[in-house]
Amino acid sequence: AVLQEVPYYLEVAGCVFEHNKAHAAGGAVSYLLTLPVATLLNASFIRNTAELYAGALGVYGSPSPFWSCSWCVGCTFEENACAGGGGSVGWSDTNVDDDGPEFCSECRFANNTAAYQTSLGYATIPGGLVQTSRCPSTTTVDAAPFVFEVALEDGFGTLVRGEFIAAEPYAVELRVSGDDTELYADEGEHGLCTIEGSAVRMARGNNTDGVAAFPPVTLSAHDRVTCLIHFSTLEPTSWMLARVRDSTCNMTVQGCSAGFDAESNGNVSRCVEAATASGSGGGGGGDRGVGGVAVPVVPGPPLLELFFVLWLRSV
Repeated sequence: AVLQEVPYYLEVAGCVFEHNKAHAAGGAVSYLLTLPVATLLNASFIRNTAELYAGALGVYGSPSPFWSCSWCVGCTFEENACAGGGGSVGWSDTNVDDDGPEFCSECRFANNTAAYQTSLGYATIPGGLVQTSRCPSTTTVDAAPFVFEVALEDGFGTLVRGEFIAAEPYAVELRVSGDDTELYADEGEHGLCTIEGSAVRMARGNNTDGVAAFPPVTLSAHDRVTCLIHFSTLEPTSWMLARVRDSTCNMTVQGCSAGFDAESNGNVSRCVEAATASGSGGGGGGDRGVGGVAVPVVPGPPLLELFFVLWLRSV
């Protein structure tokens, strides 16, 4: 209903915004911030809708100039809705407080709905990647393949979901850095996965849950190396995904699983049975590659047989 760039002062008092609709954001009011001089006083936003985010009130620009005071007082937000984020209020800037306590004082929020929002119906555009699967701080040389999953979150820390994500799939790249570290993955049922150096790329599926799941990934590295796992979005297909922060985690490779020792194998380490590595009890030995893949080793002669042969030669 209103698109306002405020050069000096604006006050909206006692107005009712009802049954308005926007194709993008701000079903009733889209407000472009320039100076901290706007006031919404005792206004009512009822049953307004937007297709992307901000069912009732859309705020564009950084909130930092006005965030030290309330500029929305005694307002009502009721039964507003949008297909994306923020049934009541949505921000185009992700630098917001966790709950937005100083945005609106003595306000009432009821039955505002959206695909993602806070309890008050607040949301921002997607602000960053967050890992929804556990990234362990330590691992072993022969660890089983990892399954990494990431999702988008907004400035309030709410996971981003909804039809607009399905309509605008995003791509995520998984990259590892560290001394002589590499990644391996296969094409799987989760989506198309290709290897480029030490990067794994996966295109999002057409889902509304917002989660991007990588096929199982095997890490190849030297023992005692700390690897940096890095997730980043690729080629945003929508303006709402243009400023998504990356996500990282550190993972240190520490030895092998029980009964195996790590030894150097060119640019990486591999795991061998502890008895074989120490040179005793060679019968039935074997070694393990990265990801727990067994590599058979031809067994040597039993120790008793070897001793008997040496004794005969000395007689």
